Amino acid sequence: MARKIPQPKGSRRQQRQEGLVKEARAAVKRLAGLARGRRWEGMRVGKLEAVLAAHGESLLVPITTLAPEPFDLHRPIQVVVRPAGEEYVATFFDANISMSGDTEEEAISNLRELIVDVFEELEADEANLGPEPSRQLAVLRTFMERTATA
Repeated sequence: MARKIPQPKGSRRQQRQEGLVKEARAAVKRLAGLARGRRWEGMRVGKLEAVLAAHGESLLVPITTLAPEPFDLHRPIQVVVRPAGEEYVATFFDANISMSGDTEEEAISNLRELIVDVFEELEADEANLGPEPSRQLAVLRTFMERTATA
């Protein structure tokens, strides 16, 4: 009769990494559901950012100003910066906007410029926006507004 040989379970670190990967995959599935027009089902983007940041390959960086652009921020924009090959990708998950750069700083700077450009374009064409661009504009408005002119 054959005896079952117990398989090693792996190190605690490996088990933790596998758990984080499972959490990230589940979060990505939820994001895909959101992209198809479903509700977020209780999971906040902050949870996804925390999972990605805990994985150790990405950074959570707040954007606290859009200067010199004429916009005020209501609250910091939380951005996840992660390596992607030989460059870095900065992502503002709440508004589904990403940008890359050769360095982390460049990726963040490029994203900051893109956030302003996307806001201005969406605002200019607001009457003709579909569901996802309308959602993006609504999210951006919770974070920023055009500075009042004197």
